[in-house]
Amino acid sequence: MESTPSLKTRSYVSCSRSGSSSRSAAAALARAKAEAAKAHLRFADEEERIKVEKAKLEAKMDKMVLERETAAAVAEAEALEAAIDTSVHSKHEPQLEATPADVMQQKSPAPRAQEAINLPQHGGEEASTPPTEVEAHCTEVCKDIEYRMRVHVFGNSPSPAVAIYCLRQSVKDGDSDVKNFVNREFYVDDGLTSLPTAKAAVDLLKNTQSTLAGSN
Repeated sequence: MESTPSLKTRSYVSCSRSGSSSRSAAAALARAKAEAAKAHLRFADEEERIKVEKAKLEAKMDKMVLERETAAAVAEAEALEAAIDTSVHSKHEPQLEATPADVMQQKSPAPRAQEAINLPQHGGEEASTPPTEVEAHCTEVCKDIEYRMRVHVFGNSPSPAVAIYCLRQSVKDGDSDVKNFVNREFYVDDGLTSLPTAKAAVDLLKNTQSTLAGSN
């Protein structure tokens, strides 16, 4: 007959089974924590990779914006420089036909006030040489004639500026070639320009004459 286990033996077997179960549970818990930690690490790595890619993408976009702005700025600068070069070249490049111009039959636009007519006076020492017979005769004839300055002498400081301003105002509504001629190639009442053909020069002068005549 088989012997029945004693109480002491049964207790030992029960404790052994209980301890083994506890260690298994602890090991399973530890393994679960380890797997969770690994998953968290993988998530952190992926998040870091996404952030790096996002930063690279943003940097590329910022660079593209800067490149586009730089290209636009360079294009604008080159266009302005080209316009200046073209203007200077066309202004100073000699043409086949030179055309001078002079304003005739001018009227003084700056009369003096009535109370200021007698103000200008001239005084000086007597001539060191005796007058000639003609000078003496003129002095005798004209001694009773009074001469008064009714208009400002052309050549005083505001006169050239006033003259060219009036000319430019006269052509402000005219054709572009007339405005360019008067505004850029006139000084006071004298103009000088050059054109490719004689016909173009004649047409320009006629158009300028008619435009200025319409402002009288």
